[in-house]
Amino acid sequence: MTESQVLRRLDYPAYCIKLLDNGLVALAGGGGTAKTGVGNSIELGFLTYSNNTAEFKQIHQFNSEDAIMKFVSFTQERSNIKKKSKINDLYLAAAVDQTVEIYKILPHFKKDQKKYEPSAKIKLINKIHLEENVATIQVYTNTHKILLILGTSKGSILIYKLVNNEKNNNISDDMNKINFEKIHQFNEGHSNEIDELQVNSDGILLSIGKDSKCFLWSLNENLKKLCEFKYFNFLSVDNLRVKHARFSKDSKYMYLTYIPRIRGGKTPLNSYIQKWSKVNDASKQEGMNYALEKTVKIKNTILTCVQTSKDGCFLSAGDCEGKIYLFDYELNKLEDFKKQHSSVITDLCFCYDEEFDAKNLSKKFDLNKFILTISIDRTVQMYKFLNTNLTKRFMDRLNWKLNSNLVNICTLSISCLKFSLIFLVLCVTICYFFVHFEK
Repeated sequence: MTESQVLRRLDYPAYCIKLLDNGLVALAGGGGTAKTGVGNSIELGFLTYSNNTAEFKQIHQFNSEDAIMKFVSFTQERSNIKKKSKINDLYLAAAVDQTVEIYKILPHFKKDQKKYEPSAKIKLINKIHLEENVATIQVYTNTHKILLILGTSKGSILIYKLVNNEKNNNISDDMNKINFEKIHQFNEGHSNEIDELQVNSDGILLSIGKDSKCFLWSLNENLKKLCEFKYFNFLSVDNLRVKHARFSKDSKYMYLTYIPRIRGGKTPLNSYIQKWSKVNDASKQEGMNYALEKTVKIKNTILTCVQTSKDGCFLSAGDCEGKIYLFDYELNKLEDFKKQHSSVITDLCFCYDEEFDAKNLSKKFDLNKFILTISIDRTVQMYKFLNTNLTKRFMDRLNWKLNSNLVNICTLSISCLKFSLIFLVLCVTICYFFVHFEK
């Protein structure tokens, strides 16, 4: 079994973690507003990996008023007029009760003993106040707009758009002040708290609620409700509801997880993961162009979080007992990780090395190395998995196929040999009786 490495012990329970940039990690959590002595924090850390050992160094901690349960990150491009270049500012949007807090990440390098070390700070720059509690948050970006999608405790979906001020879109202006304006609100659909919001690259929003319903919405030019996604038609077990959803980067695949609706008694506590593949079928309704391809059952546990890797090759999930699972994009189990968290895994993320492809002028994410996990047990742990290079995976797959073909050839050869022996014995027997009859 593959064991984990404890990277950091926290003084608060963490609920969300995200890789922001190559090595820069953000995590948040806390004890809430109750005076229990447990603080609320959002912090940045820098992750390094060498000689099969990872190190997580805290570089900044911001004390928030309440526990942050969920946050998302996004970038805003602005121009450096003097140098005629572009700069991407990095932001976080965090859901805190009836407020969305906007933070800016201020990266800089500090010189320590003739060596420059990466560092960054968090600055609270804006707040969006709502009349309902924010249960979940998501961001959708394309070349034309940046949208914040908020799911509330009463089942509403609120859409906010980043307001671009062309006069302030250069480096000399104060980009610490960014504003969002509300452009739409969906009230029809869910009757209870929204668990999950996910958007694919086509601008299709998938919402999942505690009312066991799932809907599809369009975030393109016309903001509208498309249809209800009746996933229960594809389940063989009645006592299930959809909990998480993830899309691959190119929207080619969609992954859904299911957990028991009713717990206790003799009801089995099994969870499921489904893989859906995109199909080109003009007869299907917009957003419903996915077909169920595979279902995987995870026995005697409840999945609490799930995440896909940035290259789209892996999916990892954590459960209520502190164990994680790793699959490839076809939902084949890859690693058997040893359970080392002592409590619920609240979130996880893939970490990777970015490699720049000079030929295609793009970044390649084919060097995934490990998974970071956080838990109620207040630890940040790292799980390393091997054979993650795409070339290595291809060769392993090729060798597996060659070995499978070799086994098939050997089996066929043995069968042919058996048939030949039987035929030879039959011929000898016939000849014997023929000679005996002639005499």
